[in-house]
Amino acid sequence: MFGSILHAFSVAAMSHHEGHLQVIQTALTSGQFCATAFHTVEDLVTGMKHSPFSCAVIDLLSPGQKDCAVIRLLKTLSHGIPLIIIADRCDVSTAVDFMKAGAADVIVGEVSPTTLSDRISEAIIRTSATGSRGISTPDATRRLASLTPRELSLVQLLVQGYHNKEIATHLGLSCRTVESYRKNAMRKLRAKTICDLVKLTLRLDLTKVNLSRGLSDTS
Repeated sequence: MFGSILHAFSVAAMSHHEGHLQVIQTALTSGQFCATAFHTVEDLVTGMKHSPFSCAVIDLLSPGQKDCAVIRLLKTLSHGIPLIIIADRCDVSTAVDFMKAGAADVIVGEVSPTTLSDRISEAIIRTSATGSRGISTPDATRRLASLTPRELSLVQLLVQGYHNKEIATHLGLSCRTVESYRKNAMRKLRAKTICDLVKLTLRLDLTKVNLSRGLSDTS
């Protein structure tokens, strides 16, 4: 549905895996984007310095450890265009680090060409409309203020990269209770994924959240 708007946009695609790169290029072509392929982060950085790309897709096979080169790239370039990370496997902590460094989206596992095309389109439109992070500070504050103290505690731990089991231990709750709090918090914050949650909280210092009375002054 975005094709008629975005057909002229150019997207950089990077993957060390030739097969993955071909899949990404197919997705971009089917989405009517103009695709340019890169095989290394270094080549991508050089290419982005010389070409006006509207978005970049970075495929990481399995970033089990922090990928410092990608983190540096995100911090350097994310202010200009949306960068989307794709990873076969990616733990919560690493995904949160990517988002905090500036990734517009993190996609874990196999992704269909249609889904990838739509996520790229959404990222470009969102960035064009809002500049970068998407949600305003007042709106983020209002949403967080709707949470209960327990839900706020859980959100603080989620954006630090903790898993449900770790959160349950930290808060002295059962995993089932944590799952219930998490579901309620995500619904109230209108966040479908952890990536949405991180983007929502990026503008706020969660250490200023008063868990006994909701949000304190975050300005």
